[in-house]
Amino acid sequence: MQNFALGWLVLQTYKNNSLYLGIITACQFLPMLIFGSWGGLIADRYKKRSLLFFTQTSFLILAVLLGVLTVLKEDKLGYLIVVAFLIGIFNLFDVPARQSFVQEMVGRTLITNAVSLNSLIMNAARIVGPGIGGVIVDAIGVAPCFFINAASFLAVIIALLMMKVTELYSTKPVKPEKGQIRAGFKYVLNKKELLIPLLVMAVVGTLAYNFQVTLLLMAKMVFKSHAQQAGLLFGAMGIGAVLGALLVANLKAPTAKMLMFTCGAFGALLLGVSLSPNFLIGAILLIPTGAFSIAFIAVANSSLQLQSDPQMRGRVMALYAIAFLGSTPVGSLIVSAVAYWQGARYSLGLGAVSALLSAMVAFVILRRRSKAVVTQNVDIELNELGELNY
Repeated sequence: MQNFALGWLVLQTYKNNSLYLGIITACQFLPMLIFGSWGGLIADRYKKRSLLFFTQTSFLILAVLLGVLTVLKEDKLGYLIVVAFLIGIFNLFDVPARQSFVQEMVGRTLITNAVSLNSLIMNAARIVGPGIGGVIVDAIGVAPCFFINAASFLAVIIALLMMKVTELYSTKPVKPEKGQIRAGFKYVLNKKELLIPLLVMAVVGTLAYNFQVTLLLMAKMVFKSHAQQAGLLFGAMGIGAVLGALLVANLKAPTAKMLMFTCGAFGALLLGVSLSPNFLIGAILLIPTGAFSIAFIAVANSSLQLQSDPQMRGRVMALYAIAFLGSTPVGSLIVSAVAYWQGARYSLGLGAVSALLSAMVAFVILRRRSKAVVTQNVDIELNELGELNY
């Protein structure tokens, strides 16, 4: 709801200027792009539950600040940029801690199910949040959205307090040493099963997952919608995301083929949304688009967690956060510039094409690699058989 309200506030105040919207969105994710690896190292060094107390309290304070600025009519672009950047700073620590904390809650065997259910809950909020946000904005203004969001963080803090610490599958914090960030990069570079999903997520995250910009622009500039209708677009995508999360939750383990298929299907459906002739068709297509978008995220997330060592998981998930969220500053500026010069449809279409091409390229690489592995194994078996006969 806050993301919707903040984007709507910028478009409303600055006459649908897509570049300003892109700047605000970029500021929320710029710290992740620059310092994301450091945030992952902090998640490995400290207890994740304690770190989450700190970040959630910080988000509460910033939501209140946004509400106060809006009420006082001090919603100038400079102030909004500062608050957006502070949100990005705390996200730097929150995302890797929260992502890797999932496995500490449920253990290794249930990680795919847990990630999918986590996505389900998150996207159920995406259905309710923008829809209610649109109604509230139309009825009484933007500021109440920020205050309601501030109150919602109390629920998260209470949930953390109620957890039984002794029942967590906690890992020992990593002791501070030199070169730990560099070690995280080397670890990923040497494991193709981690590197390829991260590269695909980086491209798709940069150009396709900018819905806070692209969907708002489609709603206002193409479909000429008001706030409530714009909220319905996000709600339609959220409904699909819930369905996608439920399907992925039933999977036993993610595979590379599954990752490529969900990515390609997401790109194809997103292209259909960009070409939609009217609001109704666009909203209908956003349902399966949301399903495959969250399926792709859940498969990539659980795959990375299962393939990474516990002592490295925070840093691996930080790189995932950089690829998925940290790429947003670059992506939001690119898609907003494309929308400014060519139109909102082109900005959405750019993301669709990037997802399709990423899936195809990754599929070719993985297929060649699997053939190379099979050939190598056959050679080893033949050599061993020859030695045995000799």
